[in-house]
Amino acid sequence: MTFRRTGGKKKYSYYHLLLASFFILILFVSLTVVAVSYIQTEEKFTDNAHRLQAHTECNIINTIENVDKSLKLYDSTLNSDFEHFFDDFMAEYEKSGRNPSAMDLDGLKKSFGRSVDLYIINEEGVIEYTTCIPDLGMDFKEIPYFYEYLTKIRLLDGFFPDRIVTGLNSGKLFKYAYMPTPDHKYILELSLVEDMFKDERSALKYSDQIAKIKPLNPALENVRIFTTAKKLAGNMSFVPDEELDSVLDKILATRTGMETHYPLSDQTVKYVFVDLMDENYGSDMSLIVEFTYNNSLVRESLENIVLFHLSIVFVILLLGSFIAVIITRNLTKPIRDIVDDVDRIARGDLDHSVGHMDTIELGILERSINEMVLTLKETINKLSANEAELKVERDRAQQYLDTAAVIFMVLNPAGEVTMINRKGCEIFLRSEKDMLGKNIFDIGLMENEKEEKRAFFDRIISGEFSLRDIYQLEILDSKGDLKTIRWFNSFIRDRDGNITGVLCSGEDITLQKEMEMEVRRSIEQIEENMDKFAGLNDSIRNHLSVIVALSELEGGRFGESILTEAKKIDLIIAALDSGWLSSEKVREFLIRHYGIHKPERGEGESEEK
Repeated sequence: MTFRRTGGKKKYSYYHLLLASFFILILFVSLTVVAVSYIQTEEKFTDNAHRLQAHTECNIINTIENVDKSLKLYDSTLNSDFEHFFDDFMAEYEKSGRNPSAMDLDGLKKSFGRSVDLYIINEEGVIEYTTCIPDLGMDFKEIPYFYEYLTKIRLLDGFFPDRIVTGLNSGKLFKYAYMPTPDHKYILELSLVEDMFKDERSALKYSDQIAKIKPLNPALENVRIFTTAKKLAGNMSFVPDEELDSVLDKILATRTGMETHYPLSDQTVKYVFVDLMDENYGSDMSLIVEFTYNNSLVRESLENIVLFHLSIVFVILLLGSFIAVIITRNLTKPIRDIVDDVDRIARGDLDHSVGHMDTIELGILERSINEMVLTLKETINKLSANEAELKVERDRAQQYLDTAAVIFMVLNPAGEVTMINRKGCEIFLRSEKDMLGKNIFDIGLMENEKEEKRAFFDRIISGEFSLRDIYQLEILDSKGDLKTIRWFNSFIRDRDGNITGVLCSGEDITLQKEMEMEVRRSIEQIEENMDKFAGLNDSIRNHLSVIVALSELEGGRFGESILTEAKKIDLIIAALDSGWLSSEKVREFLIRHYGIHKPERGEGESEEK
């Protein structure tokens, strides 16, 4: 993709931007349509999968219920035989004086002539007497719902048949029936073993019907049926593991189903409680059906649907991209022609004009560009004339600056030199090339003053401090020599009043400062000499006073001669005092005009003159 770099950013061509826009639009529309289609397909597929699962479960449950109804009908065909047996069983109970221990149960069993066992259950729900020795002492309290049923019928009268059920210990099929005694102390029970009805009843199996339904749902891996005794239908030797045993206990306690997902095996195991409890029978024939579903089939089907929809997106993108390229080329050709014409004009060919455009909008752009080029040519001609005049004025101004005897320099807000005249270059002993663009604080100040002066300058530029019009500052030239400059400064501002720089003009006063220092040192020396001279006068007068006093004591001609000479010396000292007074006026002039202060007298100096 072609692009130009401007300001560090990539600029793409209009052709590629338009093509990319078409591609993104096609991608967005195709993805949106395909996504909506996929979501709808997924929802339908998932819904169908759930419907198939629910339909499968419903068919199996209905099958179980229908088989149970058939079994119930078959079980009821044996009730009439049991009623005849109970007539003899009850007669024996009455014959024994309603004393079960006196009853001949074995003899009664032989008289029936069939595989029948007799039981007598007491008020505590315990088998107290029986012809089936393994069941003697069985306590039905361990089966709460059945003990409740026995207690209820013990207090009633009549014949109460039960269903054909699987024995808890033997695993064989038994048909049971019950009849309470007239005194309601016992329940007489008869059981018929499976040998009499095994072949007939085996024709009705849950597994046979389920095997026909299972292939209709590919996701259904396995179906198992458990009784309320947690026995597996068709495999009475099956013993559930700890996890399954706990699940079955929960289902039996709540008499509701549950569902468990196994991510590692990608399976879902669903338990459905089929409530086959009939209050007319003591045994609970309810079943727990376990459905094991393989979720990978649904997931793989959804993945295939995704691949199908992605292939549709790919085909749409290919076709759409091909069409987008053709449309984009036709749309951008006039724009490319305009760009080529404008690029040629931009390279300096102002006599070239933009070609004719067919569309209204591009035609307006064509005329506008051509008019702009004509205006630009006129403006360039005027600017060329003005530039020549400006060059003359600039050269004249530069000449004035270069002939000036003072420094002229412009600093930007960062302290960099943007203009300096010839005198400034001479003072700094640097060429104009070495000065322009350099920071004045880096090249013109001593090392220990750079940061302080730079920080102060920044605060002035920010407006925190005002700019002093005149001040003196020592600078360093390229040789490292110090020079004292008296600076005159003013701000340079733009139209909005913002500070854009500082105009500095400077006068080199290095020699003047050195002369002033020399004069100051000379005057201070004169002052020191005058103070010493005044002290000397006082000292001479003191010694002269001693000499006069000694001469007066001595007397005589020699003493008078000494007095005469002493008076001459005194006149000389008086003349010196008069000269010192004149010098005192000179001292006051120096103090007033040069700032030289009168030193204090020493301790040994006399106040007399």
